[in-house]
Amino acid sequence: MIAIAYITAPRPVLTLERSLASMRDAGFDQDIRIFSDGSVDCRLDENMYVRRNVPLLGNLRNWLKALRTLVEITQEPFLMVCEDDILWAKNSHRALRDDLFNIQTWEGFGCLSLYLPIRMSKMCEKAESTSRLRDGIHSHGMQIGFKMWGAQCLVLSRASAHALLDSAELHNYLEGPKHWDKNVDGIVSACFQAIGLTMFWRVPCLVNHTLGEANSSLGYPPDRFELTTKYWTGDAWPSRGKP
Repeated sequence: MIAIAYITAPRPVLTLERSLASMRDAGFDQDIRIFSDGSVDCRLDENMYVRRNVPLLGNLRNWLKALRTLVEITQEPFLMVCEDDILWAKNSHRALRDDLFNIQTWEGFGCLSLYLPIRMSKMCEKAESTSRLRDGIHSHGMQIGFKMWGAQCLVLSRASAHALLDSAELHNYLEGPKHWDKNVDGIVSACFQAIGLTMFWRVPCLVNHTLGEANSSLGYPPDRFELTTKYWTGDAWPSRGKP
């Protein structure tokens, strides 16, 4: 039901092996395609495949290459691009499978984020007039275009992936005078907003970002509190449908 890609690049402390192991422990046993800006110095199983970028692509173009490749060489209805610094909750495969079974009927679906940083959750809490979001899938108050944070793990439908990759908004970013090397989160969000597709976030998160804290491959400072989450339990529940 879902095709999987990881993007990776050199970090002060390597994280890819731990992230992949946690994904396998969470029940994902299918092929994983790894797109790397640099060498991959870790153990891989027989169903993990590395594509090393020569020349290096940078974060944004590596993410887009991963998504395009999934579109071109797989047949699954959903496509997931993961960053290399996430850890997976127990039972995530079962829970995500159930989520996607429901999501495939939603009109206007852009993508589902499996990580909910505080920057985004506080906007939804304000929109829903609550101090704590209920378990479920949320979107209220979170369609903020380029100001979105968090592309740790995004799941797109095949249709929304085509819409994103073919969008004029994306081509404007890629072909404009500024060379965008990162900002996957903001650019993806801005493109979906421009083409009228909605982004959703899951509570509780299926992934956590602890491996990436103070360990950025992009030179970010270590103290970005709003990129942490308060919606991580380490376990997953089955789908409860769209709110």
